[in-house]
This record gives sequence, structure tokens and C-alpha cells, in this order.
Amino acid sequence: MAGRLEQFFTKRTSGSLRSIVIYKEDEFDVAFLRDDVAAEYSEHDVAAAVDDSRMESLMAPVYGDLYTEDHDELVCTMKVFPSVVEMNFVLSSGEGIAVALDSGSLAESEDLVTEAREVASDDGS
Repeated sequence: MAGRLEQFFTKRTSGSLRSIVIYKEDEFDVAFLRDDVAAEYSEHDVAAAVDDSRMESLMAPVYGDLYTEDHDELVCTMKVFPSVVEMNFVLSSGEGIAVALDSGSLAESEDLVTEAREVASDDGS
């Protein structure tokens, strides 16, 4: 899955992919980390960001209860900063895929989130 996501985002965002982290309740794997981004953050910083994504995943059922009737299934939560977009594709409670992109990439990419969710939820078969 990590390789497919890296390939997808690399192709769709013209080098704007910053990181991909696959997380579970008690562990995580940094599947991709661009060199300049790695130089900015310590291992502790990355672990703290993953903890934030995990906490956010625990809220997904609440969002589902509040909005699903009108909005359909929650696909992704996003945090948008001036230079970075953080996307959290929640797969289940405490599990998901956190993707960071340079902020300009969203303006260039229609349907990026929807298509990425399909890649993230595909089991490869």
C-alpha cells in the first residue's frame, strides 16, 4: 500500500509529497519522508504528529454519526497550513494513513483526496 500511495502522490502532485506515515494503534511506519522534510523534524516530532493523527482517527465515528446522513462516509480529515496540507485517511479507530503535501499541490489536483482514499483503502488484490 505504501508504495502505491507514494507512486500516486508523486505522480499527481509534481514533487509536492512531503511524507506518508502508516499508523496503527501502537506502531507506525514512515513509508516516505522527503529529505528536506526529514531535516526539519526530529523522530520525536514525527511521533507526536502520528499521535495527533491517531487521536483524530478516534473521532471519525463521531463525525460519522453527526454527518453521514447528509454527507456520506468520512473520507479524510485535513489540516491546511500556509505551506503544508496534512491529510489523515482514517481506516479504522486508531489506524490510518497520514499524508503531508506542500500546500500548492491541492490547487493543482482535482479529485486528489477522493482518488487517494481509493488507493489507501485498496487491499492490493
